[in-house]
Amino acid sequence: MTKSTCIHMPGVLPANMAKVQPLVLFNICDSFIRRSETSERVIGTLLGSYGEDGAVVIKNCYAVPHNENQGQVSVDIEFHKIMYDLHHRVNPKEMIVGWYSTGKGVGPSDALIQDFFSREVTNPI
Repeated sequence: MTKSTCIHMPGVLPANMAKVQPLVLFNICDSFIRRSETSERVIGTLLGSYGEDGAVVIKNCYAVPHNENQGQVSVDIEFHKIMYDLHHRVNPKEMIVGWYSTGKGVGPSDALIQDFFSREVTNPI
């Protein structure tokens, strides 16, 4: 079995721990390295499932094109839906469990991204 990185999240529902597969970390780093020169960060969708122990197991991810301007963010929703449909055909047990962002920290536009993913899944991580 592949080793995974564990992140403990006390008090966070529906999971109190996230197990991140190495492929996810590689994909996030790869997306960041390949981002356009005008982009400061990459955002994307996390895919996985909930284990019997209550932990969320993050098995895969994909970057989602977006634009940021003056605290506003626009996400390519159509691209996100197409990518999820393609992933779901191959791995029907994997569902959207949250989102990721690379960068220096949490910014004002992150609330807008969280709102978008909250419509996709309850309590995104």
